[in-house]
Formats: sequence, C-alpha cells, structure tokens
Amino acid sequence: MIKRSTFFTFVTLALLMISSRAMGAVVDSIESPKLWLAEQSEIGQSLLQQTQEFNRAVTVLKAAHEFALAQDLAEQFIEISIAYGIALYKNGEIQKAHTILLEVLPKIADTDLEKKAEANQILGMTLVFQDKFPQGYKYQMDALKYYSDMGDSTGLMSVYYDLGANFGTQGQSELALDNYEKGIAIAKSLQDAKMTILGTTAIGGTWASLNDFDKALTYIVESYELAKVLNDDEELAWASINRGHVLAQIEKYQESAFYLRKAYDLSFKIGNRLLTAYA
Repeated sequence: MIKRSTFFTFVTLALLMISSRAMGAVVDSIESPKLWLAEQSEIGQSLLQQTQEFNRAVTVLKAAHEFALAQDLAEQFIEISIAYGIALYKNGEIQKAHTILLEVLPKIADTDLEKKAEANQILGMTLVFQDKFPQGYKYQMDALKYYSDMGDSTGLMSVYYDLGANFGTQGQSELALDNYEKGIAIAKSLQDAKMTILGTTAIGGTWASLNDFDKALTYIVESYELAKVLNDDEELAWASINRGHVLAQIEKYQESAFYLRKAYDLSFKIGNRLLTAYA
C-alpha cells in the first residue's frame, strides 16, 4: 500500500515532469520541487494579502506544507509553515495555527529576524485567543524585539496594535491606550492613512469604553476625516457608524442620526450587509 504522502509526492513530480517536457524543458529533480513550492507560496500569499480568501489560502499552503515535508526541503518548509500558520490563524483555525507555528519556530535560524518576528507575532496571538494572555504576551514582546532590531516600522506598528487590542480585552485600558498611541505615531510617520484610521478607531473605542466620550469623539472624527480624504466608502461608513454611536452616547441625537444614516446609505452603495446591520 502506497502511503498518502508518498503518493502525493509521486503524482506532483509526475505532473511537473509532464508539464516541463511538453515545453521541451529539462526537469531538474531537485530544482523543480523548489520551483513548485515557490509558486504555491506566491499564490498563497496573494490569497492572504490581496484577495483575503483565507480558506483557499489554507488549502494551497497545506498542500505545499505537506509536499515540503515529504521532500525534506528544510528552508522551503520553514517559509511555507509560517505562511500556512498565518493562513490558519486568519481563517479562524487557532489551535491548528498554534501547533504549526510552535513546531516551526525552533527551526528558524537566529539570524532570520523577519521569519522569527512573523512566527512569534502570530503565535502570540493564537495564545491570546486561547485565553493564555501571559504566554502570548511573551511571544509578542519577542516579535517586537525582532522588528525593532530590523528597523521594521510596519512590523512594530502591527504588534503595538495587537498589544493594544489584547490589553483592552484584559481590562488594562492604560496599557491599551499607550500601545495604540505608539502604533498610531508610527502609522502617521509612514503616512499610512489606512493604518492610522485603524489605530484612531481602536483608541476611540477604548476611550468610549471608559465613558470618556469627548476623547473618543476626537479620535473618531480623525478617522472620519482621513476616510474622506482617502475617498474610501467602506472606511467612511465604519467611521460614520462609530461617530454616530458616540454622539448618541452624549445625547446629540440629531447629529447621531445624520452619521448613522450616512453609514446606512454607504453600506447599500458598496453592498456590505454587515455595515447595514451596524448602521
């Protein structure tokens, strides 16, 4: 009986050889699997980052992960494992993501700070989602250190936002606010309007949870104005919802109704049912 992994490897290599021969190419038995893995990695990353089709990304990267393991391609296995773990996490498969990332982390070279940062960051989040905040925090701080050592501002910003959200769920509002502020400062230095909106919206929500609606409104208005500049209907709709809800809390009902109606109209324009429900 042929083992599944062996059969999978055999079929994949056979297909690669048929395809290459059809083009008159000579198949290199070592380089062809690497080429296939590189292509699958690129497809998986596109599904993750551009189209955000997380379920499809999981399918593509799972096959690549199994293939790299069967072929004993250590370098490719590490890269694919991290991408696969991130895809699982984004697809809501938290425990599976945790298992994959925990397994691959010790295999990453100490000099490969980028991969160490990525793996630690998402591994930390998988633990937070399992209500293991102290353990998750350790991995997040490791990620922060690696991003700092690389001078990766975008990575630092991302971890600060994660920490802000995580401290917020733990009821540690001061630490949440502090981390959000750090993330927002980086987003503004990068002139990244979308990530600035993400931060100002989150910190506005934190102030609202503390019943400081004046401060909440300051940040939410900033989100709203940035969304207008971007001419991004979805961002503007969410900012309108948040602005409307905060205005209602301070009993400015007429203004609140104006922004909620704006959000409602925008939600229909872009066909977002979730937005419609919140508006």
